[in-house]
Amino acid sequence: MSNRFFSYLLLILLTYALYSYNSYQALLYLLILLIALPLSSFILLLIGRYFVKVNLVSDKSRVYRTESFDITLEVENKSPFYFPLMKLEFNLPRNDKVLKLEKNTSKKFSSLYNFRLYRKPHFVSSNKLISLALPQNALITHKISLKAKHKGSYKVGTDSIVVQDLFSFFYLPLPKRSIYDRKTHKYTSVVNLEVLPNPKLWKLSEFGTLMNPEQVLISNNNKKVSNEVDTIAKVRTYQQGDRMKQIHWKLSARNNEWLTREFEDPRQGGILFILDPKIPDSCVDPYNYSNHATEIIAASMRHFSRTEGPLNLLLDETAYSALGEGLEPIKFYEELMYWKGQIKKGDPRLKNKDFQVACNVVENRSSLTEMMDKGLQNKVYRAVVVCTARLHDKLINELLQVQESGSQVILLFMHNENQEDLDNTLKKLLRSKVKLITNKVSSLEAYHEIETKEDK
Repeated sequence: MSNRFFSYLLLILLTYALYSYNSYQALLYLLILLIALPLSSFILLLIGRYFVKVNLVSDKSRVYRTESFDITLEVENKSPFYFPLMKLEFNLPRNDKVLKLEKNTSKKFSSLYNFRLYRKPHFVSSNKLISLALPQNALITHKISLKAKHKGSYKVGTDSIVVQDLFSFFYLPLPKRSIYDRKTHKYTSVVNLEVLPNPKLWKLSEFGTLMNPEQVLISNNNKKVSNEVDTIAKVRTYQQGDRMKQIHWKLSARNNEWLTREFEDPRQGGILFILDPKIPDSCVDPYNYSNHATEIIAASMRHFSRTEGPLNLLLDETAYSALGEGLEPIKFYEELMYWKGQIKKGDPRLKNKDFQVACNVVENRSSLTEMMDKGLQNKVYRAVVVCTARLHDKLINELLQVQESGSQVILLFMHNENQEDLDNTLKKLLRSKVKLITNKVSSLEAYHEIETKEDK
């Protein structure tokens, strides 16, 4: 019911009071008319809403985060009744886990006049209100421009669809049959949407190019002496610009010179991307941290996929691979879309509902150094790209060992520090050949002490 209806009730009460005072016959007819108008309007609204059909159509089922996209709203009014107002409240995106949490906390509220799925929009959601006038026997199409705030798989739909009667007295929700297709058994007011991490939000020029093989691979650790005659294997002198994954140095029995043997695939192993599975202690915004971490590493994948290959991604204990070499690594984006950082059970931050939804709660969190040991076992990659917001001595030593073994190391370090504190944190790596790419993100709080041990 609207405020206009309560004003109308005051008019009815005033008319009744006047009629009771002098019993004037015309006031009785006026009173009957005033009572009949809202009743008839309500009955027409109650019947007419069954003739209204709502359908949402989207030409995209997959978008990048923060990328604008359009949804077409189709509203068909087959009834002879005119509806001066139809309100549709969109929730983007609608997260099932959020809904479950919100429903558990809103049971104390009456749902008689509450047509929304939950009372207030959660941080994961944004709302948009659309108002339309519905003429009789008309089909109305309306384009709605939306943006997704966070990555993930969602249902874009309406929290409430209400129509108003002719005199703007009452609001009633559309019946289920108006937004449900019995043939497909799907709600027509819902569009499934996949929101991928957006690698275009980060500067690609910072990643640069990989070092030449002779800068990384040619060292005393790579030299292997052999008395094997060079005619048995394919050997040739190393040439500047050769794209080799691994170089074997052999002493030729014929001319007593050091020669190199090239693998069938000179980039055997390709590039390995590793994302730290743990939510850092300095994280204050788990939703945006998940977005930032996945998009930073996705930006490096997109950059190197233009010239390098194959690409390998290690998430938690699962590995994925892609060809690269000019192909957009969409498969990697899809896997990163579902990625959530791990938080240990019993962590006090779990009292915050955002951490419950945006993180994976586990008994024992995966270790980044253990992941690196597993991913690098018996393999030498052309480059290893590590994305993390935590640094400690064990990880730093691991990165230096990987660099010495013949793989170039690129560290994507997320922080929220001033330059002096950042240089102090990275001073050991700054003196090494490890390539550092620092990214300042707002989802972390600043800290002024170097982490010297791994998170508990």
